[in-house]
Amino acid sequence: MIKTIKQGDTYPPLKALLQMDNGEGIKILGATINLIIVDENDVELLNKSVTIIDGTTGEVEYKWLPSDTATVGEFRGEFEITWTDGSIVTVPNDGYFIINIVKELGSGV
Repeated sequence: MIKTIKQGDTYPPLKALLQMDNGEGIKILGATINLIIVDENDVELLNKSVTIIDGTTGEVEYKWLPSDTATVGEFRGEFEITWTDGSIVTVPNDGYFIINIVKELGSGV
């Protein structure tokens, strides 16, 4: 998955369907889920909670803040799911998704 957003933008939100390798949606009822984004040097830029849209299918959403999209570049992301018993699974579990933040031409950013 590759998502692109302009520098400083907050819309559209990042939406994802959290799935296992076999494509089956993960039931995330009662879990907490964080979106983690790192740069090319593995420096963590973001580690924030996402909103569960549908806990039975694994659909989540993250609403960007202006500071989240302030830095131009290509970044790697993943979702970390923590269940109430403390067990953790990371999605995708076979790599990362890419977030491209492209330079805005206007607004003096």
